[in-house]
Amino acid sequence: MHAEDLLLMSKMHLDQAEVFLSSSSTTSLSLFEGELDNYEMAQSGGLGFRGIKDGRIGYSYSESLDASVYPELINDVLSSLEVMEEKEELFDGKISYPQVNKKELIPANPDDVLKSLQKLEKLILESPQIAKVPGIYYQEIVSSTRIHNTLGLSKTQESGAGILYAMAAAEKEGEMYTGKGVRIFYDFSCVDLEDLAREIIEDTLSCLGAQSIPSGDYRVFIDKEAFDSLLGSFSSIFNAELVQKGLSLLKGKVGERIASEKVNLVMAPLDERAPLASSFDGEGYPTQNFNLIEKGILKSFYHNLATAKKEGVTSTGNASRSYRGKVGLSPNFLVLEEGEKSEKELIASMDKGVHITELMGFHSGLNPTSGDFSLPASGYYIEGGKRIHPVNQILLSGNFFTLLEDILELSSEISSESLSSRTPGALIDKLSIGGK
Repeated sequence: MHAEDLLLMSKMHLDQAEVFLSSSSTTSLSLFEGELDNYEMAQSGGLGFRGIKDGRIGYSYSESLDASVYPELINDVLSSLEVMEEKEELFDGKISYPQVNKKELIPANPDDVLKSLQKLEKLILESPQIAKVPGIYYQEIVSSTRIHNTLGLSKTQESGAGILYAMAAAEKEGEMYTGKGVRIFYDFSCVDLEDLAREIIEDTLSCLGAQSIPSGDYRVFIDKEAFDSLLGSFSSIFNAELVQKGLSLLKGKVGERIASEKVNLVMAPLDERAPLASSFDGEGYPTQNFNLIEKGILKSFYHNLATAKKEGVTSTGNASRSYRGKVGLSPNFLVLEEGEKSEKELIASMDKGVHITELMGFHSGLNPTSGDFSLPASGYYIEGGKRIHPVNQILLSGNFFTLLEDILELSSEISSESLSSRTPGALIDKLSIGGK
């Protein structure tokens, strides 16, 4: 596909135009009871086209990249021209771009992957207490983006990563308990299968005999991976568009304390830990690291060009876009900076409380606008700084805005299972637990 040809053709009809090309490919394998359960290679992508004429903007798209669709793309833009609520502008790219420390995904041989998954299953089943391995899942993801426009912007990038996920199950007194393990990788041959199997076995067996606890308010330590998921589910509270529409309770609070002084939250797309690092966003604007919260003080929201102009600031490089849709906003890589004490030290400091290791029900159990959440959870009951017994069948409830203020400490360990964030564990002064 020659973007230049479409842009040249569009100049006869539009004041400005932009071509957005995106594609992704995934290779997926899954194993069940020693046999290949699924093997799939899939590709998707297309061409997004937007144009501005007389102060109005229109969008169109095609999954075909053939030149024969160019006239239709232009006509669709012309027919969809609408008065812009906010002045939407194209970016010319005449600015310096950051250097990104990219890690290149090395594709693995499917036969070698299958043998490794079978080996991992055998390693897990070596534990006599493990009843079965419900599934092992492997995926490689590679995506690419190209943006070209009539103002001279021309940017291309590609990123990729692999994910390995495995589960195990054990039985006690007629009840089945499960555990899991996850690895993100760039070179599958470097994944330590023995270490992963050991982690999965420990996670599974530590759940045996889990029981509920009495309802009440408890001091809670939320494990790094669980807290990573919780923070990600509430990341939209920093979305400038939602803030400007009054759909975030943080509106008007820049410069105010909204969290414990222990909290330093950074948008960090250039962090070397970012699996899918990017030097530009969906509008071709340079990405950057910046503080959302610094020592508990709200410093900024994340912006695209339109929200930044409305606020009288510069874009933070957080425009998002698919070839099918309009420009929006999304976080690229969130990092909650770690604390100084280990998880063991923080748990040891708890007289009575709960260590949450897993949260579920994010699709229905929280409200980013109000901050309220009520999520099924599991973990351990803590007394005298020690694990007393595993816990399940409980609901962890609270308000995320209040939770940020009630953070006492953050752990020195940080999460590693997400493509979009890194978060330590968090010791919370008080949260409500619904149990028996």
